[in-house]
Parts: sequence; C-alpha cells; structure tokens
Amino acid sequence: MHRRCASALALLAVITVGTVTAVGLAGAATVEEPTQATTEWKNVTITQEYRLQPDDPGQIEVTATVSFPDIVTEFEVAVPWQGTVTDTDGFESTVSRRYEWTGESKEATITYDLDANETVRGDGPERGSGRFLYADTGSWALVRPPDLEFVTGRFETTDGDVDVGIDHRRTVAGDGAVGDLVAYLGPHETYTRTAHGQTFELVVPEAASMAAEPEAVLAAFANASDEFRVGDRDERVFTVAAPTSVEWAVLGLQTWDSDMWVRADEPIETADNTWLHEYVHSRQQLNTTNATEWLIEATATYHAAALALEDDLADFDSFEGVLDRGTRDRYDEVVLAEQSTWTGNAEYDKGGLVAGELDRLIRLATTRSSHFETVLGDLNDDTVIDHDRFLQTVERIANESVAATADRYLTSEATPTTWTRTQHEAAFGATPAEFTTELASGSDAYRIAGPYRNVSSGDIGRLAVNETVTVPLTVTNVGGSAGAFDIPLTVDGTVVSRATGRLDANESTTIELSHTFEQPGTYSVGTGDDVTTVEVTEPVAAVVESVAADPSSLDTPGNVTLEATVANNRDFPAAATLSFTRNGTMVAERTVSMGPGETRTVEATVSLSDAGRYELGVNNRTTTVVVDPARFEYAIDETTAITVDGEYRTLSATEIPPLVVGETVTIPVTVVNHGGLAGQYTAKLSIDGDVVTHSSGRLAAGESRSLTLSYQFKRPGTYRLGVGDHQQFVQVRDPATPTVRSTDLDPDSLSEPGDVTVTATVDNEAPIPASGEVRFTRDGTTVAAETVTLGANETGTVSRTVRLSSPGTYRIRAGSVATSVTVEATGDSASEDERADDGSTVTASPGGATSTDSAEPTTASGPGFSAVVAMLAIALTAIGCRRC
Repeated sequence: MHRRCASALALLAVITVGTVTAVGLAGAATVEEPTQATTEWKNVTITQEYRLQPDDPGQIEVTATVSFPDIVTEFEVAVPWQGTVTDTDGFESTVSRRYEWTGESKEATITYDLDANETVRGDGPERGSGRFLYADTGSWALVRPPDLEFVTGRFETTDGDVDVGIDHRRTVAGDGAVGDLVAYLGPHETYTRTAHGQTFELVVPEAASMAAEPEAVLAAFANASDEFRVGDRDERVFTVAAPTSVEWAVLGLQTWDSDMWVRADEPIETADNTWLHEYVHSRQQLNTTNATEWLIEATATYHAAALALEDDLADFDSFEGVLDRGTRDRYDEVVLAEQSTWTGNAEYDKGGLVAGELDRLIRLATTRSSHFETVLGDLNDDTVIDHDRFLQTVERIANESVAATADRYLTSEATPTTWTRTQHEAAFGATPAEFTTELASGSDAYRIAGPYRNVSSGDIGRLAVNETVTVPLTVTNVGGSAGAFDIPLTVDGTVVSRATGRLDANESTTIELSHTFEQPGTYSVGTGDDVTTVEVTEPVAAVVESVAADPSSLDTPGNVTLEATVANNRDFPAAATLSFTRNGTMVAERTVSMGPGETRTVEATVSLSDAGRYELGVNNRTTTVVVDPARFEYAIDETTAITVDGEYRTLSATEIPPLVVGETVTIPVTVVNHGGLAGQYTAKLSIDGDVVTHSSGRLAAGESRSLTLSYQFKRPGTYRLGVGDHQQFVQVRDPATPTVRSTDLDPDSLSEPGDVTVTATVDNEAPIPASGEVRFTRDGTTVAAETVTLGANETGTVSRTVRLSSPGTYRIRAGSVATSVTVEATGDSASEDERADDGSTVTASPGGATSTDSAEPTTASGPGFSAVVAMLAIALTAIGCRRC
C-alpha cells in the first residue's frame, strides 16, 4: 500500500521593522529554489523528541525544542490537533492550539501528549487483518508524528542576502530510531547496507520476530536498487520490521519519500513480495490523474514480482501466479482508466498483469533494448501523467502497435493472459549465467575444527576463539549459458575467503570456504546468498574433577606421576590452564583444550626428594603422598613367655601347647616402626584369617612396643593362628579322661564289719589336662563318685571310705580296677541293708598300684564310668551275681 505526502513551501508574512528584507520559510526536508539568489540561510530549528509513556498506551510524549537565530523577533506555532499540551517553557498560549514565543531566550519548548494510533480499513492484496496503520502499545510504538506547525513570524535583518527556513529534526528519548517521518520507539537492532548510492536501514524491534533474515532483506533492496532503473533513488531508505502483536490494517506501508514498514513475519523469498512492493513505491514519483492512478499499485505489484524472479527469490511459476490473479472473473468488467469500475484489488491484480504484458510487448518490439521501466523512468518526475501522455510515451519508446494495445487494455474491459516460460524467454531473453549456492548435501553442513574439536554441525551458532569454520557449498548455474562464478565468504561485509570457477548451464560443483575466528565478537557471516550471525567467545572453563598420585606412597624418596581428571560438562568447547603444585608451590603447568562433554587425564611428574608428607594439587583439587611412611613389623616376642590360663591350669611356655576348650592363650607381641614417619599401628590376632582381637596405638619412627593379644578357644578343633607374618596351627581338644591304674585297700581284710579305705591311683598320659569322674562301687553298686583333674602327664590318688556292714566277701571297684575284701562273720554283724557310704579324699602324687581290670577300662569321655561299664554292672545284677 502506498502513501506519499507532498512537500510544500511556506511563505512567511513579513512585518517590516527598520530596514528589512522579505524572506522565505521552507521545510528543511524539501526546499524549493528561492525566487532570487540567496547567500545564507538562517534556520529556525525545531527538534521534536519522542518518548514512550508505558502507563498510557496509545499516546507518546513529544517535546518540541525551538531554537531561534538572532533575526527572529516574533514566532508563533500550532500544536497538532492530536496533541494535548502539558508544559511550556518560553511559549505562551494565544488561541486554540496556537502558542507564541515570549522572546525571553533563544530556545523555547512545548511538551504535549500526542495520540499515536492511526487506523484505517486495509485495502489491496497487502491488506492485513486489523485496522492499525501506526500504533503505540506502551512498551513500543511505530508512529508517524506530525510536525509542530508554523503559523506566523517576524524577522529583522539589515542583510538583504539572508533567507529564513525551518529545519525539522526528530529524535527519540531512549531506545528508538527515526526516519524522515516514521519513528520506532523501543529496543531494537539496526542493520544497514549501502549500494548504488542508497543506504538501507532496517530496524528490527526486540518485540519483532522476523521470518526473513535481515541481511536477506537488505540484499533484496540492494539488488532492486540496481535492477529497477526508473531514476529517483533516495539516499536513505528507512524500513521498520513491524512487530506482529498488533493487528495491522496492511502488510506494509510506504510514506513520504523513503520511509516504510513491513510486517516482520513477511517472507522475502516469494513473488508476492511486500518488502519489494514497498521498495518500488519508494522509487515512484508519479503524479497521476484518475485515469492513470492504476500505475501506482500496478507497477509496485508487477515489478516486485519481477525483481523477486530476477533475484531468484521466486521461481517462474510463482511469478506467473501473481500475474494470473488479474485474470479472475471478478475483474471482467473493470476498466483500469475508469476508477469507478474498480472492484476488489483491480489496480493491484489486473493492473499488475497489464503492466507485465506491456513490459513483455515493449521488450519484443525493441529487441529488448527498452522495457516498461523505460516508460516509468520518463514519467517518474512529478509532472502530471494523464492517459494521453502515458500512451505517447509508450508509442515513443516502443511503437504505435504497443501503444494501441495499451489503450485497449486500459480503456476497455479487455484483459491479457499470462504468458508461458517459452514466451518469457523470447521476450526477456535467454537468462545469463546465474549462480545459486546451498549447503552441500550429504553432510552436516558446517565443519568446525580447531584446538577443541573437529565436528560437523547443521548450525554454526556459537564458536570458540581460534576455531575454523569450513562451509561446503554446492554452486549451481541456473542460468541459460556458461559463465564464471566468484563466491565469497564474508565476515561483517569483508571478504575473507573466496572460490572461483566456471560452470556450464545447469552444471553444479562443490566448493569449500573457510575462516578462522581469532577474536571474540558477534560476526555477520555471508556465504553466497545466505547470511548468518556467528557469536565467537572464549572457551568455557574446564573443571578438574579429581587428582591422584601414582604411586600413592613411596618407601624411599623418588618421583610420582600426578594425574588430573579434567572434564568439560558444557555443550561448548572448554579450556583450562592446570597448575601442578607440591605443598602449594607450582612445579609444572599444562594447558588443555576440550570439546563439549569431553573428559581427559593430564599428567605431570613430581619429584619428592625427602621423607615426609606431601600435599600435591592441581588447581583446586589435592591429594596426599607420604614418602617413607610408618612401616610396622608385628612379631611374637620370643623373650616373653606365652601364657595359657584355664579351668584346669595356668602355665607359661615358649610355644603354644595343645589347648583344652575354654583355655585362654595370651601371646606377647612386639611392634616395631621401621618407617621414617610416626604412624598409627594396629596389631591383630587372627584365627583362620579372621581378626578376633587387636591392639592399636601410635609409634614414632624407629620406636617399638611390647603388648599382648589374648583369645579364648571355646570349641575343639585345629586352628590357624596368625600374628603379623607369623602363622601356626593350634590343636584344641576337650579335656582328656584320667585313668585309674591301681587300687589299695586299707585294711585289706576285716575281722568284723567295719570301714575300708579304697585308694585309687589315677594318671593322665595325654599332653593336655584331664578331667573326669572316678566311680567307687561295692558289689556293682556305686557308693561314691569323685571328680579328678590332672595336668598333662600327671598322676594322683583319690580315696574313699566304704562301709562293709556284714560278713562276707566284697567286690570293690575304683574306675576299671577291682579288688576283693573279706569280712569275717560275727554274731552282731549288720545286715547288707545297713551298709553305708562314707567320705572320700583325692590327692595327686606320683607312684601307686598298677593293678587294673582290663575288662572294664575307664574312658576319657567325661566324669564317671563309661557306658560299657554301666551296662556290664546291670548285666551282672540281672544274672544274680552276688559275690565272687
């Protein structure tokens, strides 16, 4: 959609005071030639500063500062009708919106709130979904503020060669950008490019998300600047990518000479190209009548599509699709030279088709020496263009036949048809060599190499300093003839690498372009038609996760290898400088470069020349290494007796004898520290490899200590006892069974009933203590039982008094040894039932009778007679054996 404001020259009413000269006052943006020669301009400068008002969306604040030259004596301005004055300094209100300068200072200000929103119903193929042409959201604004209006003034000068004008200036308080009339208020980025005498500024608001790359839009403008040759190139083209959070009435809007905005979500690679449509408008200076008004939107529509086709932003089918809209049935009764017949978007669609057809016919008629742009160039000068002038120009540039065809399409309902690709080539010529580039297929696009990584990636994104990017490109000649290509790789517009060659039509080749980024920064990298932004930063810091020394200790001074495990836990290259330290002093330094997610081991050799404890470190991690540490020897002390203590005995010995269950063995141990440092020892006593007791302490270097370790054996068996390196087997048994070897009777006979003392000699031939019962029987009946305990190889006696209460011969047995005794008969002898037991005594002494009853031995299974003896006694009783 096109909007253009005509500039005007304002003439001041001059009040004569003394000697004065009539002067003219003009807007600084457009100044007409004065009616007489002048030598000097003394301008009144009006600077309008725009400010957002976040708390009052829809209104911006404007502060207009007016600076006066010395010749001004009176000056009156009017505030725009959309404004509400909130403050003045040096101005006084007169009537309505007018304010008069007080003359008290050379600078005066007016501050006012200005309604910023402009609305309209969208029209044309570029219509939007809403109603806004300009809008203020509070957080940002895209506006077209009107100027402070000059009303009248008085100027006094004695110099006849002075003219007065008004110099309008515009600025933004805070973030923003200003064109000739359009302003954007809010955070943004500005992209610029200069080509063919024009500087293109593309303002991309922080609130906007562009569908096209900013550099691609600027490239399209630059190409169009060269290819669309109709004169009237403005030095500056100011464009805003409008945020899409507002419901705009149109997709784009051009105003004044070269200010415009386009919705940020509009694509650039399309024949229906809003960016180029508005750019074509910026090149128009067409002063049309009702009969030629169609030219404005028709030429913008057609040439935007043609430029997109020429720059490979669209293919022929898309180009034809834009023109084919003009053949729709709804335009059947449209006459372009008669606006009253227009329906829908007739001037865009049918007008664009007619402009394209005339371009084709002119090219055919002139063998491509002229085209429709030649016609526009002749008409693009602000002089009035009526229908006849338009036809005359076509006839002069082409011929009478083409002019007649133009007249028919413009003054009747006739509609041309679109043309084929073959017809296009016939009119526009075989396309020359034209090269396209794209990332080579069959790869991950970019290759990134350097000290940190060697990878392929689909996106350059972010690089580390000193990384090299290689871009593999497929170059294709899509033109109709052979030609030479020159494909550069640019960084911030500077060529840093290039590839050249020659290709036939439709031929392709693969090239590689590389560049190493040596400094951090944000770079715009261009390859062929593609531009991407690359951020280069220092690598992130790798982290030392752990350190270890190999070996972890030394018996004598020497070297260890200090190993640092370094990790990069980030998704970006990392680097680190590693300081290897010994007791806080750096002894080595290493640098490491790592790819994302990589872990690496870095080593250094560290010398440890003296005995001691060393703290070795790498950056913030440490480990300890001891040279000649405490080294302990544990040995059984042969100068101190081993003691055995239990229920049956307590003894000292040089070796551990066979033991009895329940005995505790106490072993003397000597601990010696043979190392160069003090340390903590633990002397251990193990049974069958399991530590059962221990003793701990601390010894200085060279110091020794004696201690004891004790253990009670509670079960019989063979055990492996260990102290330090000493190992020996220990036999543990139940106590042995004492054996009765002989008996003595005192007296050996009785003349009458009475008592006899039975003394049994008991011995232990086992190497361990013995314990058991000795049973005394009389004629098979137990009359007493005594427990006997003997040491190893020990002999003892045990006595018992047995009552013989009636005459007769008695069988007396002690353990397995039996003897007989006879009691003579008397008149008052007691009956057998009166026989009674008496007390017994046990003594241990060497010697004794050796007579034994081998048929009834006493076992070593425990106290008392054995089961065999008991069974024999029961058997004898059963068969009625009384006395033998």
